[in-house]
Amino acid sequence: MPMTQYLGTPIPLSAVNKYSTDPPVPGYDARGDVEAIHKATKGFGTDESQLIRTLAPLNALQVATLATQYKAAKGRDLAQLIDKETGSWFGMGLRGIVLGPLGWDVELLHRAIAGVGTHEDLLNEILLSRTNDEMNMLKSAYRDHYGRDAEQDVSNDLSMKTKNLFVMAMNASRVPDNVPVNAQQVTADVNQLFNAGVGRKGTNEMVFCEIMVNRSGPHLAAISAAYHAKHKMTLTRAIKKEFSGHMKDALLYIAEGAKRDGRGVWRDAKLLERSMAGLGTKDERLVWRVVRAHWDRQRMEAIKASYQAKYKKSLAARIKGETSGDYQKLMLQLVG
Repeated sequence: MPMTQYLGTPIPLSAVNKYSTDPPVPGYDARGDVEAIHKATKGFGTDESQLIRTLAPLNALQVATLATQYKAAKGRDLAQLIDKETGSWFGMGLRGIVLGPLGWDVELLHRAIAGVGTHEDLLNEILLSRTNDEMNMLKSAYRDHYGRDAEQDVSNDLSMKTKNLFVMAMNASRVPDNVPVNAQQVTADVNQLFNAGVGRKGTNEMVFCEIMVNRSGPHLAAISAAYHAKHKMTLTRAIKKEFSGHMKDALLYIAEGAKRDGRGVWRDAKLLERSMAGLGTKDERLVWRVVRAHWDRQRMEAIKASYQAKYKKSLAARIKGETSGDYQKLMLQLVG
C-alpha cells in the first residue's frame, strides 16, 4: 500500500494528496467497524464505550479506510458524525483519532493561531523539531484544507525574533537525524552558543535560533552533553537565563528534546505531567499530547517508561486520577 510516515506511523497517500485513492489495508475489513459505529450512534443516545472500543485500537491507515468506507456506506462524514454525537474533551480526542495524525495536526496548527493571541504551547509542539518531510507534508495539507499558506499565517501571528525562529523552522532545512554527528561541528556550536549567550553582555538570539532549529536530534543531544561538560551549566539553564516569553519556551522545547537520546521522549513525558500538575487538569493539552503520542506505539511505550522513571508512578495511574467518565476511558485506552 502506498504510504509515507508522519508522527512515526504510516499514513495513506490520500492524507498528503487529497486526489490520491488508497487501496485496502491488508488484513483490515472496515465493514464491521462501520456497522459498529452506526449502531453506536443511531437513534436516541450514543454508545460512547462502543465508539472507544472501535476507534481507539485503529492505526492511521485503518482509520483512513474506515472514514472512507463509512461515508460510502452511510453517506455521512465520520468526523462530523463524531462532532454531533460527542462533545467536550472526549469528543476532541475522538475527532483527533478520526482525522488521523496529519489531518489533526493541520487543525491544531490552525487552532494555535486562530483568533486573538497565539496558543504558544501548541504552536511549539506542532512546528518545532519536525523532520523536513513532516514539515512539508504539514504545509501542503494545510494549504489543501484552508486554501492558505501556513508559513504566512504563522508569520502574521508572530513578531520580531520569535517570528524569525518559526520561519526558519518552517523552511524545512533541518539536518536529517540519520546524518552522522560531526564532533568538530558540535564543539563549534557549543562555543557559538556560549559566546552568543552567557559568555557576553546581551544575547545574540539568531545564533541560538539557527543552531537549535537546524541541527539534527542526535547533534543537539551531543551539543547538550558537551555544553554541560564544558561550562558546568545545562543548555536549558543558559536559555532560561538569556531569554524570556515565547522565544524562551520555544528554545526550551527544542533543548528539552535534546536531552538523553535527542528523540524528545523525556521531554514529552514531562509535558504530559505538566498537563496534570497543579490546580486543575489542563485538559486540552492532555488530549492533544496523548492522541498525538499514541500513533507511534513504540514511542508511547518509551514515554511511559520515562514517565515511570521520573515520577515513580505509571502514566496511566496519573491520568486515571485526573480524568473521569468516557474521557478517562479514552485516554487510558490510548495510553495502553
